[in-house]
Amino acid sequence: MKKRQKMAVSAPTNEVLFARIVTILEDARARVVRSVNSEMVLAYWYIGREIVE
Repeated sequence: MKKRQKMAVSAPTNEVLFARIVTILEDARARVVRSVNSEMVLAYWYIGREIVE
């Protein structure tokens, strides 16, 4: 039976890890802003419709 060689998987450096985390958080914030903006536009549209009616 052959011995399996362990493949070295290099862990990301602290800087790379930090940059990836920052990117994840920035992307999440951007999605939240778009979602809130969409909901506010919809709310204003409903308010306008109520005023017109």
